[in-house]
Amino acid sequence: MTAPVIPAVDGPESVPPYNGDPPGDAITDCLELYKNVALDSESESAESTRTIPFSIEHSPGWFYIQLRTTLLRKHGGKLWAQVEPFFFGRRPLMLLQDLPSVTLPVEWPSTPIEELENYGTVHPNAPFEPPSR
Repeated sequence: MTAPVIPAVDGPESVPPYNGDPPGDAITDCLELYKNVALDSESESAESTRTIPFSIEHSPGWFYIQLRTTLLRKHGGKLWAQVEPFFFGRRPLMLLQDLPSVTLPVEWPSTPIEELENYGTVHPNAPFEPPSR
C-alpha cells in the first residue's frame, strides 16, 4: 500500500484538486506504507477487516490524501495484480508534527476477478504487453 500525497492546499475549505480524480503525474510524494506478500498461500484471506498501522514524516500543511493498494490474487493458475486507488476527497487533512492518529477507511471492491478490466500483462524480464482489443 502506498500513500501518494497530492500537492498542498490552502486550508480546510479548499476544493479537491483535479475534481477529486488526480492523474498519476500529479502525485508529488509516494510513500510505501505496508507490504505483505504471501504468494505461497493457497487461499485468499478470510479477514473482513484489517487495521494496518503506519507512520509518515511529512512537512506540515493541508493535504488531500490518496491510498493506492495492490492486491495480488491467484486465479486460474495465474497471478493477478488488482490495483485500487482510494482518494479521500471530502476534506483535506491537516498534517501536523504531533498528529496522534488518523483512520483512513477503505472498502475493497467485491468485483469478481473475471469482471475486472485488463490493462495489460507483465512478464518477468520482459516488456509490458497491453491487452489486444
